[in-house]
Amino acid sequence: MSKVLYVDHDLERIIQIQELLSSQHNLEVALNGWEGLAAAMLYKPDIVLFNLNARIMDGVEAVRLLRTEEALCQLPVLGFTLPKSEEIERIALQVGCTQILENPFHESLSQVIAEFFSEDHLKKIQE
Repeated sequence: MSKVLYVDHDLERIIQIQELLSSQHNLEVALNGWEGLAAAMLYKPDIVLFNLNARIMDGVEAVRLLRTEEALCQLPVLGFTLPKSEEIERIALQVGCTQILENPFHESLSQVIAEFFSEDHLKKIQE
């Protein structure tokens, strides 16, 4: 099972994500950007889902700091904003967010994660 780190402060979304992913992935949850950064360093997830509007430390800053860590610089980070903010999403991509999820992302999340672990995608990362 792959390890997924989900960073969000919204408890209802956390429950939805847990219901959606916990049967297929080992899911770790962090409630703010600081916790997300620390969890990424300690938990060593295979992929991170990050609310770019995270509290305490915003997701953009957390992604930027993740990219400074050698062990995490290739870690796929999928970001989202609610409500949608094209400016935050643009900046997040500039600092190293791998992909921005379109809302409602719950419907396609399992498929998006599966694509990241497909052989074709893994080959692209290694190139």
